Amino acid sequence: MHFRANTMYTCQNQPCRAKWQSADLEFVNEGQGYFFRCPICGARNKVEPKTLADGTLVYEQASR
Repeated sequence: MHFRANTMYTCQNQPCRAKWQSADLEFVNEGQGYFFRCPICGARNKVEPKTLADGTLVYEQASR
């Protein structure tokens, strides 16, 4: 399984809104699904893991 590293994510905390590449983030299952924490403000941002047909793992950011 490969991981796509060039996807961009946006912190959904309105005062922050920082943008990050997936290589800068850690995706963790915190018991309520997968999230990344913004390195600046610490806000939890929900993502959904998907495996593409070629075996690449991608995380799609869930909208609020």
